[in-house]
Amino acid sequence: MAQRTSMGVQVTVFVFNSVHISSRDLALAEARSAEIFKNVGIRVIWVAGLTAQDAVGHPVGKAWNPTDLDLRLWTRQLASGATIHSNALGYCLSIERGQAIILSDEIQNFATSWGIDLADILGVAMAHEIGHLLLRTSSHSPLGMMKAAYLQKDLTSAGRRSLIFTREDGKSMRNEVRRRMSIGSSNPGRKP
Repeated sequence: MAQRTSMGVQVTVFVFNSVHISSRDLALAEARSAEIFKNVGIRVIWVAGLTAQDAVGHPVGKAWNPTDLDLRLWTRQLASGATIHSNALGYCLSIERGQAIILSDEIQNFATSWGIDLADILGVAMAHEIGHLLLRTSSHSPLGMMKAAYLQKDLTSAGRRSLIFTREDGKSMRNEVRRRMSIGSSNPGRKP
């Protein structure tokens, strides 16, 4: 059951496309990810077209806002030095600063070997990592969007319907967005 999104619960996600995912695939992935969040009452606003050099400071000259999240599209090689599980599609760089990494080469490997549209896997991975940021944890669940590893059947058209956030996760994420919104309105410039 979809939650109402008119509550004004929204986040802005700055997408740093340093690996040049096609604009088609990125737009489709953003739409799929946004739909997942819409179902738990959170509106996602995407700011795309940024690259790694834009990540120095805050992007596009915009003042920092606690509801802003950074999602960086990297390869495993760009993430060298980080401890990353071998089948990971992404990870949180900093939960406190709202920064996550998506491993585009791993996404491409899954898409090719499983015969699934890259945008479908990318959208799920984006929702999963943003979920970690808004849940403020790196923990996983046994089922749904926050499970640790996806199976091929999870990423088919029918299987994606089971990749949803639980009601509890939705409530926790909405509360986190509201918390971040209140920090931004009462203390501009303060980090969460």
